[in-house]
Amino acid sequence: MPGLAVSRPLIGAIGFASALLLMAIIGFAVRARQRPVVAGREQMVGALGTALEGFDGRGEVYVHSERWSAETEAPVRQGQAVEVTGIEGLVLRVRPVPEAHEGTH
Repeated sequence: MPGLAVSRPLIGAIGFASALLLMAIIGFAVRARQRPVVAGREQMVGALGTALEGFDGRGEVYVHSERWSAETEAPVRQGQAVEVTGIEGLVLRVRPVPEAHEGTH
């Protein structure tokens, strides 16, 4: 029908706004991908915790507000700081943190 047409500036404005929105979404996705891991197995290694009991071999520790079974090669005292060195299933591999370093973390 004559006189019924979509304005070219309107089409251009909508296209430009859509392109800006798409670029913003891609930017957010790229930044989210570059953030460090905050959950899962990768995040546990290197974490500090506290021994809930004295043990040599297998015992329980408190890491990231959770109670975990743990294994160690060195004796650990109750209340001593421990560092997670690995994880096997639901058992953490830990090592005791030397007394001099406990207050620095």
